[in-house]
Amino acid sequence: MVTINVSRMIRDVLNQCLTDGMKPPLILCAMSPNGSVLVVRFLGQGGPDKLAQNFDAGGFRLPMSIVVLDQNNEVVWTTVGTTGTLIRQ
Repeated sequence: MVTINVSRMIRDVLNQCLTDGMKPPLILCAMSPNGSVLVVRFLGQGGPDKLAQNFDAGGFRLPMSIVVLDQNNEVVWTTVGTTGTLIRQ
């Protein structure tokens, strides 16, 4: 089993979205097949606003998905593979 740092994965995905020109606010949903989910909003400054969460006792299971939506309705879908690698769709 691969142990992942979900916070780092989320930070990496958000940084890439901002680098690519996505415009805040950004809505991010991290979800895995076991029902673990985290939905947050990033306004561009300050910390994230947690909108929803539900965590299975085992945490996030791989593979999992991270979806980001910006103010222009641009969507980025990233898969975290079974080895913990980010695969942008």
